[in-house]
Amino acid sequence: MSNGASIRDPIHNYIYLTEVEEEIVKHKLFQRMRFITQNGLAYFTYPSNRNDRFLHSLGCMQIGGDIFLNATNNLFEEENYTIDYLDDAYDYLRSNSSNFDEAIKKYSEQNDKSFIKYGLNTLADARYIKEYGPEKRKFARAVLFQSVRLACLLHDIGHFPFSHTVEYGFKKVIENDKPKELSEHLKSIALEKELHEAFGVKLLDVIIPEYENAFHNICRELTREILSNTNSNEIIVSLYKIVSGEIDADRLDYSLRDPYSSGLELGLFDKERLINNFAIVSYMEGDIKKYEFLPKVQALSAIESFYHQRYLTYKYLIYHHNKTRMDEIVKELSLSFIDIYFSEDEKFGDLKKVLIENNFDYLWKKQDEQYYYCNENWYYELIQKFYVILDKSEIEDLELKEIKNLLEIILFRKTEHVYTYFKRYDMFHEFIEKLYDESNFPKSPLKEMLKQSLPDIRIDELETKFDLKKYDYEKNITKFRSELYYVTKATDFTAFKQEIKSKYNVILLVSLCEPKVIKMNDGISNLHLIVEKENQKERIPVSRFSPYLETLGDASETYKDQFLHIFIIGTEIKENDKIIEEVKQEIFNFLKNRIETAFNVPV
Repeated sequence: MSNGASIRDPIHNYIYLTEVEEEIVKHKLFQRMRFITQNGLAYFTYPSNRNDRFLHSLGCMQIGGDIFLNATNNLFEEENYTIDYLDDAYDYLRSNSSNFDEAIKKYSEQNDKSFIKYGLNTLADARYIKEYGPEKRKFARAVLFQSVRLACLLHDIGHFPFSHTVEYGFKKVIENDKPKELSEHLKSIALEKELHEAFGVKLLDVIIPEYENAFHNICRELTREILSNTNSNEIIVSLYKIVSGEIDADRLDYSLRDPYSSGLELGLFDKERLINNFAIVSYMEGDIKKYEFLPKVQALSAIESFYHQRYLTYKYLIYHHNKTRMDEIVKELSLSFIDIYFSEDEKFGDLKKVLIENNFDYLWKKQDEQYYYCNENWYYELIQKFYVILDKSEIEDLELKEIKNLLEIILFRKTEHVYTYFKRYDMFHEFIEKLYDESNFPKSPLKEMLKQSLPDIRIDELETKFDLKKYDYEKNITKFRSELYYVTKATDFTAFKQEIKSKYNVILLVSLCEPKVIKMNDGISNLHLIVEKENQKERIPVSRFSPYLETLGDASETYKDQFLHIFIIGTEIKENDKIIEEVKQEIFNFLKNRIETAFNVPV
């Protein structure tokens, strides 16, 4: 019997653990997430932001369970998408679970205090569960509740140190298909998934092994189905979207947690109103009956606040130029670590020895309990040992000097080695305006367009009321920004960065930062709300009710916001104005050429 263990959390107050959750939290692979930061090196910019994946995962579990419970609490109403859903879920579990009858028996016997707290443990006779509709639904609800909580709890279990930044280095290995040995190994694991997700699925069998308790086993099997995201059954798909969807437990937790821990005034939205208004809706898509957990239209104010706060959190926290700079440096170092590990060059001998002796290959070889060692303390130790080796002797080799510069920026915040192209938003917009003015990007004067479409229009009178030139400029530069974003996104900077390195002995880092807004498809939001009409529930796009969210979504269409960070790294580069200006001009010319080429503008 669980003793009703709880964990105090600054966002959700007390988080209560069921028996199986308590066992998982104690596992060394879950404890590893205490040493995996949620926001990478954000604490170099916001020192109080020491968020880790451990507490975020617990918060995600709490929200995911609450969404499910609130959406399925109307078991005795006449409406009944909920009844249909739980009946279908029961049938799915019965058909796809091993030892189903024993799972029912164990459920009816258990006395888990956290289950009792959530009203999920009725201690019913196992015979009634199999024979009586309401009891069958309660059993299915309990299994799904526990499974979706476990899926939320474990959704980040495969993350690399510094979360996505170190993972980037391994993604580049796959993209470049070298080193071949490592590339083939990673492809065999990841297939179409993100690497950390694929690693997480591999670790599931370790962290939630087969249990003696059949009820726990049925939850284990369903958790794996949810996180694998390969089962097209609508029960599984609906639960997966609670973990990873347009408004999901993951986003709701980090949107509250990250700004709070950074000391920012951002991130607040009405969590209770939003979560309490989730419900189940059923609809037909062709011949397929689909289920979805969606918020009701009554939660619109909270939804608008959530998207607004998430947008600002990304803009001012995740995409802050200092935070982005540190992330890009860790990415660059990770690529160097991989190259050195597989290199036969003698100049890397001592560094390669550090990687071998400290089991660097555990990052991709160990999807077992030994993956515990691959945390940020371990990664920092690699960084420090590299620096000790490089600092104790005079370095002539350019590549080793570059690595030392990167290490000094991380260890000692030696920002004199880094030049940031756009420290403020006005600097980025000045760059865009200059690029627009000097490029031969096609421009469409409103005056000429009006003459062609409306021959009788009195242009002179219109010009007395409106500044058509200013309108032309704003309209065209907005289009230019949008097109430049797509061109930049499609550009492989590898050859250009190598050219800059060869010419100026500096490292060029380029980071694309896409505004985080509601996703739209042909002007219709991906997110739908539930609207109740005459005891029937309809799915209606939220954009129909919220011009505000649609307008915020335009940031994704026109990219008026900053979408690019560029950093130049070299030994005390800030003192070398000549190289800085020359490299900046190279970047300017490169992007100018790219967008003119994209629009077939004669050079």
